[in-house]
This record gives sequence, structure tokens and C-alpha cells, in this order.
Amino acid sequence: MCAPGYPGRPRGETQVSIAILSLTVAGLFVQATTHAGNTPSADALGIAAQAAVGLVNECGPDRDRTSLRFDGAGGYAAAIAQTIRQNLH
Repeated sequence: MCAPGYPGRPRGETQVSIAILSLTVAGLFVQATTHAGNTPSADALGIAAQAAVGLVNECGPDRDRTSLRFDGAGGYAAAIAQTIRQNLH
């Protein structure tokens, strides 16, 4: 379940990362994934975007009114493309 962290980690510590998707207005957890080592941001956002679309499709809010918010670590083209593929902002 764990893997070595990035090279800057002291002593090559092993770690596990968790990515959580929650519905902000209701405070509900929608989806969570674990990754051995450091979470690959683009992959994690792709999984989260698919889960968000599943919730939108099931509950009926418009995709135009749905935003997927993530921190600066995921703010690069490959990660942002994952949300665009699902027609999310």
C-alpha cells in the first residue's frame, strides 16, 4: 500500500497519499482514493472529475454550475485537462 516518496524525502521514507472529493455545500464525502507514494495529481483529478460527473448525473444539478476546486499542486495543464474532459469548470 505504500511506496517510496519523492527523492527530497529524508531517508527515502515510504508514504501513502489520500485524495478526497467532497460536496462543499452539504459537507458530504463523494469519493476517496489512496495512492502508494505521492499522488499523481492529473490521475487523481481525473478520478475525482469522473466521480463528480457521476454525482451530477445522479442528482441532477447542471454541469455548468459544478466546479471542481483543487490546490495549486494540481494547477497544471495535464491536471486541468482532466476536468475539461468531463465538461466541468
